[in-house]
Amino acid sequence: MKTKVDGIIISSADKAATHSDSPAAPISKAAKRKLQKKRAKAAAKALHEASVLERAEAKAARVAAAAAAAAAAAEAQHPPPEPLAFAADEDDHCETAPEAYVHIEGLLRLTAGALGIEPNELRIYDPYFCNGAVVRHLGALGFAHVYNRNEDFYARLESGDLPPHDVVVTNPPYSGAHPERLLHFLAQNGKPWLALMPNWVHAKEYYPAANSPVGRSIYLVPRKRYNYWTPRGRRADVATGGAKKKTHGHTNAALGIRTSPFVSFWHAGHLPPEVVQRATPPDASCTLCYRTDALPPYIRP
Repeated sequence: MKTKVDGIIISSADKAATHSDSPAAPISKAAKRKLQKKRAKAAAKALHEASVLERAEAKAARVAAAAAAAAAAAEAQHPPPEPLAFAADEDDHCETAPEAYVHIEGLLRLTAGALGIEPNELRIYDPYFCNGAVVRHLGALGFAHVYNRNEDFYARLESGDLPPHDVVVTNPPYSGAHPERLLHFLAQNGKPWLALMPNWVHAKEYYPAANSPVGRSIYLVPRKRYNYWTPRGRRADVATGGAKKKTHGHTNAALGIRTSPFVSFWHAGHLPPEVVQRATPPDASCTLCYRTDALPPYIRP
């Protein structure tokens, strides 16, 4: 049985617990305050749990939609490679798999929010051109302003004429000095960046010096090794069935020829503090780390 005392509903159990020696006696002000706090705490807890569930469901729906969009982009017509406007090692002709971009979608959206713009307004710059797949894949995720063109990045860098951008997202060539040159550029550029690089880059002497300020870096590590895709016609040895053909397996009409020469993961730096604070893995397929010494054993060189 419940009664109403001074606007507060009191159950007989609450009365008995408060005045066990006199069940009919009015409840004390201290007991009422205690009950009010108890009920407010329960209501706040229920509200928090509902909010957490709602955010989790929204995130799961967003990840599923992003994965579907990436899958659709992966089936889009693969344009024939055009002659490159710069010298390049054939072994570097690899493009990022669509699912790798799905994994960083959340970080890019957080970055856009930290900059006070909508995701479709975020200007993304990928300085290394292969066959333009990054434009298709990020475009499918809602990022409409992606700059990745058939031009010599280092020549533009030397001239000081880089395209306007808010964030750098790239999978650089892994041969020679490319990773080191990229990291030095990113350090000097000062803008947020996400680079998909091999697991040995962070162990190089040049990495700490070129890396972003302490507390503004994170590492997004896939639990399953990323594949890469060589556009049809980019590697002569693969196209003619040479020795490289043996290391390349599945062929996709839209993506090209699958390869996985390196264990790699996303390195991110110069991120706004609120992005680092709010960053979470997209799902169980990734691990988020804040230091290189916290990287999972399966990713270490």
